[in-house]
Amino acid sequence: MKNEKSGQTVTLDLIIGVTIFITAIVLFYYLFGIDVTKTEEEDAAAKIVEALDSNSYFGDGELDSDEVEALSKMNCTEIKEFFNTNKNICIYATDKTGHIIDLNNKIAVGCPGIQIKDVICGMES
Repeated sequence: MKNEKSGQTVTLDLIIGVTIFITAIVLFYYLFGIDVTKTEEEDAAAKIVEALDSNSYFGDGELDSDEVEALSKMNCTEIKEFFNTNKNICIYATDKTGHIIDLNNKIAVGCPGIQIKDVICGMES
């Protein structure tokens, strides 16, 4: 009598298929995880814009010299409290061509470390 052993063998095709399947799942969750982060940032930006619109200080939609001076004197914590947010904020102005212009001898005002184009928030001009 022959002693036959039975068992399963794992083929290379199965290993490749499982690897591709797991990679697809990881990639799917990674891509949608980035979209969630963008949504949170967009929501925070919308709240700040809403706070600007409802704030009597910026009611006219334009920054005048008094408003620029007041903003440039605020530190990061004060700006966060002013706009009622826990997110870091950087305020900058552009001309009609999109070039960043100085605000009261600063390129941008707000929380240090935020970079917009080639400008770091709070840098002296």
